[in-house]
Amino acid sequence: MFPMLSTRSIRVTAAFALLCACSDRATEDSNFVFDGGGQEPMRDGQVLGGTPSPPTSPPTSPPTDPAGGGGGEAPDPGGSPNPGGNPSPGGDPMPGGQPSPGGGNTDLGPCAQRAVDANGGCPASVYEIRREIGSGVVVSVQAVVTAVRRNDAGEARNLVVQVGPDQPQYSGADDSGLWVFLGDGTVPPDQLTALETGLLITLTAETADFFGQVQLAKVSSVGLNGQSTLPAPLPVDGVAVALGGARADALEGVLVRLEDAVVANAAPAPGMGDREPTYEVELEGGLRLDDFFYRLDPLPAQGARFTRVDGVLRLGNGLMKIEPREVGDLEQAGGPPPVRPVLEAFGPADTALAAGEQGVPENGAGMPLSLTLNGPAPAGGAVINLVSENAAALTVPATVTVPAGDESVRVSVTAVTVAADVEVAATYGGVTLRANVDVLEGDPGPGPVGGDHLVISEVDYDQDGGDAAEFIEIHNPTNAAVALDGYTLELVNGSNGEVYDSFDLVDAGAMLPAGGFLVVGAAPVIGALNPPVLELDLGGAIQNGAPDGVRLMGPGGQRVDGLAYEGEVPMTGEGMPVQGDPGDAEAQSISRCLDRADTNDNLADFELRAPSPGVGQTCR
Repeated sequence: MFPMLSTRSIRVTAAFALLCACSDRATEDSNFVFDGGGQEPMRDGQVLGGTPSPPTSPPTSPPTDPAGGGGGEAPDPGGSPNPGGNPSPGGDPMPGGQPSPGGGNTDLGPCAQRAVDANGGCPASVYEIRREIGSGVVVSVQAVVTAVRRNDAGEARNLVVQVGPDQPQYSGADDSGLWVFLGDGTVPPDQLTALETGLLITLTAETADFFGQVQLAKVSSVGLNGQSTLPAPLPVDGVAVALGGARADALEGVLVRLEDAVVANAAPAPGMGDREPTYEVELEGGLRLDDFFYRLDPLPAQGARFTRVDGVLRLGNGLMKIEPREVGDLEQAGGPPPVRPVLEAFGPADTALAAGEQGVPENGAGMPLSLTLNGPAPAGGAVINLVSENAAALTVPATVTVPAGDESVRVSVTAVTVAADVEVAATYGGVTLRANVDVLEGDPGPGPVGGDHLVISEVDYDQDGGDAAEFIEIHNPTNAAVALDGYTLELVNGSNGEVYDSFDLVDAGAMLPAGGFLVVGAAPVIGALNPPVLELDLGGAIQNGAPDGVRLMGPGGQRVDGLAYEGEVPMTGEGMPVQGDPGDAEAQSISRCLDRADTNDNLADFELRAPSPGVGQTCR
């Protein structure tokens, strides 16, 4: 069993406790400062991580923003810096980086079953720290330094670390970043001075919940493992990472990129606990551009446009902020700001889906339920929040994404039980639209496609141009989830019958839900998919036939399903091969008609239809 450390106590006045009670995510700046990244005193006019800006005029009272707002940071009375902000009432220092009063939890997570290492820490990943391990647990974690904030002596006092794509434990951008406070640890000064961006380091520290922000504090050792590759900034939609956005929590601490960012308010009201001047501006969508590492001087005016803003996401003052690290993280542009899209339509009305089915509801004219913006989605895509008003009858994914540059996306749902006019709400950029979906009694029809096994449901191997949107779709038409361990998708060269590429479906997930879809596709296809569709990166290319084929092999090595196109492929296709080439007509793919029984004849079971990766096709 891994030992648990006691949580630090915090002295706080009743007035500040009342202030914090107004928000469950209060952080940062003010006369009593709690900063989401931990804190260090900051001299008036100093720009950390960039070029010093001119000193501001002397304040009439001590400036109090250790995070770069609030006019900088003055020494405590007596001239000694106060780690973490101004004195608490009575003059006692209030250490930065400690847990919020009563905050956090005591869950050991996977550390309950792990032995400590030589430094006394539980070996853990950044993902486990953010998702599974509670506060007050000593852990050892390895990650790449993406940002550093130093004190006057050049010692690192705040770090941001992130798991890079080249690290073995990498499993996606979500929850891959972590803030680290060094001001209350026992690391020697020479090691703190040596810390810099791009270093792969091993930290032994205590987990903490700092007013809603998961972070590391009480660092006891830092191992320097040499230079590593910095993670590339992740393109995001500013609305999705602003406070309450669909990806704000998951990407806090992650290096991100905004494109075509426009200043909506050059003098926004201070956040909770903050005070003027904040040295921050509000971008369209609600995200704040802040100065924790680097301060723009002069601050941009309202309407100013940035073609690019790179920085680390941070929770501070009850707001989400992007923190550029240096002047190179910002690229300001002239000219009129771009018009950011808003939700324009959600419909059509009166769509329906049969109980027990998963897919895109349609109306009587066959028009699918779709969300439409009034312009192209920004870089990173437009992430739209969805809510079903009757989840017992109709479930929807938490979000759908309109791919960057597109203006619409189909909405796939799961019909559970019969109900009329189930309202679905879609929210993006402060605009909410609603549409109704009827859940009808299931149509017995000819029986489920494929009966009791997985099927290949769609293949798009040839597009006009460079074949950049290839994919193969697998469908589970049964009434129960199917374990994917042992299932393999094989791509077969029709000229010699040899397998030229294969994919283990379990790499996409352990189970494929009843009625669910799994897509093996090129990056643009995968990037546009929405939950709960499983996905695998195609990596290479699907051969263009004359002839070729794909087949699904089961755990025992038996052929479960197969498709041959542009000619017969022995031991792969079923019955007669599919006729036609998707590349001969605009935007078509080979699609299985899911409203028909599986006849084990490719010619009868498939038609050329508009591509719909992750969404079933019907051919009525």
